[in-house]
Amino acid sequence: MSFRAFIVANPLAGAGQVEKEWDQLERMLRTTLPECDYAFTEGPNHATLLAREALKDGWEMIVGIGGDGTFNEVVNGFFEKPDPDAIELEDGF
Repeated sequence: MSFRAFIVANPLAGAGQVEKEWDQLERMLRTTLPECDYAFTEGPNHATLLAREALKDGWEMIVGIGGDGTFNEVVNGFFEKPDPDAIELEDGF
């Protein structure tokens, strides 16, 4: 079974090793995930935006490459912050 995968990669992870070794990483990823695309993060919270947009675009799998911060941001991309003005509370709650 093959999934369409979008890869969110932090090029600065591993002291820049992700960017330096990207060609090799991409070849290995495409062996396992033949239908994939990727984007590099460009700063704080960018991984969240990339993951969120990939999900909205119908990608079936999101892959994060980086460290704890990158993974945290990718996971946050699965959840939208609610608009507090759009929430109607019933019975004073």
